[in-house]
Formats: sequence, structure tokens, C-alpha cells
Amino acid sequence: MAHRRPRTRLSASLVMLVGLFVTVTPSATGATAAAAGVTEYGTVAFVADGDTVDVAIDGVPADTGREGTRVRLLGIQAMELYEYHHDVSLDTGECHAVEATARLRSLLTTDDGLGRRVRLTARESGSSNLGRRARFVAVEGPDGRWRDVGATLLAEGQVLPSFQKTEYTFNRAYRKAAQTAAARGLGLWDNDFCGRGPAADLSVRVRWDAPGDDSKNVNGEYVRVTNHGTRTVDLSGWWVRDSATRPAATKAAARRGYIFPGGARVGPGKSVYVHVGHRPSGARPGHYYYGRSAPIFENVTGAPSHLGDGAYLFDPRGNLREWQQYPCVVRAASACST
Repeated sequence: MAHRRPRTRLSASLVMLVGLFVTVTPSATGATAAAAGVTEYGTVAFVADGDTVDVAIDGVPADTGREGTRVRLLGIQAMELYEYHHDVSLDTGECHAVEATARLRSLLTTDDGLGRRVRLTARESGSSNLGRRARFVAVEGPDGRWRDVGATLLAEGQVLPSFQKTEYTFNRAYRKAAQTAAARGLGLWDNDFCGRGPAADLSVRVRWDAPGDDSKNVNGEYVRVTNHGTRTVDLSGWWVRDSATRPAATKAAARRGYIFPGGARVGPGKSVYVHVGHRPSGARPGHYYYGRSAPIFENVTGAPSHLGDGAYLFDPRGNLREWQQYPCVVRAASACST
């Protein structure tokens, strides 16, 4: 249920301190290197956005038209930029996209703009994302120790967690970092960070395991949005997603997941449902359809992969208003659901 959560907006110095604390824990330093099937080193050439960088990898030719190889950070999902510039002050994007980009640049470049040394690791050398190398990225600190960047961004609430089936080394640690940030209301977990959105007392629940075979019952996966207030809520322009960005008919739909159409409403004490699959004939009022042909919400698994996922509801301003992260590993208010 929606309620005002205590927020902690970090000062620049405190952000750096939090990042340092997170990245020196054993799970955030040695785990990747120990489990990695490939380890590469290089120097950051450009930070494109909150989860993508160009790295001049030692001994590897640069991608065509770039100063290095484009690398997609594993295990995290930043909000999307609309415009990419070397000068971050010119960047534009979704709520939190510019902030995540600026923070990643501060972690991976020096005060005078030079790229830092990084270590790139993965379980599989061929891991990729939309043509980019997919790697965990660790940055070398002044003491010579490697500190995991994804863990820092998650702990500060800069990005969403994105759990990996094959590259699962950090799934467990990243889940805890994201849920702890949510409990503290940091970054994107601050539900009025981008300006107060429409008044609404909502909650989100996800049915991530459809009855039977998920692949044959795609509409058996759904997100339920419930209105706990006393007034009807206009959901026009609100959007619900999991952690992934998928190809879609429009760029906005790819970034945002399912966008509620004009006229979508949920009455007091009522719920609406967003099913993952295609709209069937005879669909009932209050049921909406994402239009996907395959399930999107990961089923929970144990060791070694520790899979899970989350459902996230954003208001038209881009504020993350409600969520359910699963499985829950942090027992604190608002860590896993609202």
C-alpha cells in the first residue's frame, strides 16, 4: 500500500562513502573474479549512460567509430537517456537517467575527465547484450583494490537490479543491495524525486509463476495494481515494467514496458491487471495486455543462480511509485513491496 516513506537524499560525500563501503565487501570484490570465465582489463574511454561504457580493452581493437569497445554492465538496468553527450550536463532522459549516468562517470573517471582502469569479468566470454559485450565492471581504487561498480549503483538506488540466468555471480548480492536501497528510499526508490505525481494510494503485486507451463500460459503472468484509496485513480500515462528493456513498437514502449492507455482507471478498493501476453477476444474490463509472446517475469530459483525479478509502477512524471521485488531477502519496511 502506498504511503509516505522516509527518504534519505545523499550528499556527494556521503554517496562516495556509501559506494566505498559497498564495494569493499567480499561479495562485491572477489566473487566476480573467482567465478569468472573471462577477465579483461582496460581504460574507460566514455561513459554512455548509467549502464553502458566504452572501454579501451588491453590488446583489443576498438569498435568502429569508437575509442574503445562498448560494454553493457551486467546485473543492472538504468533508466534510459534520450540524448548522449560527452558533457553530461547536455544529456536528457527519463527520470533518474541523467543522475545514474553522472554517478557512473564519477566512479569511472578522474576529476580531470580521464578514464580509470577497470576490470571486466564474465562467466561466459561470449556474453553480450544487443551487440555489446556484457560484463561485470570493477574499478581500480587508489589502494589498488578492485571495487564492483554495479553493487555501488544498486546500493545508492541509481539503477534497478536485473538478474541474469547465465551471468548469475552477483544475483544474490545485487538483490540485497537493491532491496536495502528501497527500504531506505534512496535514488529512484524516492517516490517524488522527479516532482510530486498524481495523488494515489496504490499497491503492486506480480504473479510471476503462471499455472502450468509459463511459456504456454503467458497471460497467466500478470501485474495487479490495487487502489487502496477512497477515490478513483486515473492511470493514463502510468507504466509498469520488469527490469528488462525489450524491443517494442516504439522507443517509449521499449523503455517503459506497458504504458496504460488514456482512460484507464482503477476505482476505490478495485484492482486492474496487466497480463503479459496478447489480448484475447472477450477480454474483461480492467484487464490490460502487454502483448508479449513469451513470459517476462523470472521464476525464483535457489543456488547457484538465485533468480528473481520485480514489477515496478511509474507515474507519468517518471517516479517509481510502487513495486514488488522477489524473493524478499531484506526484512525492512518497503524493501520488497509497497
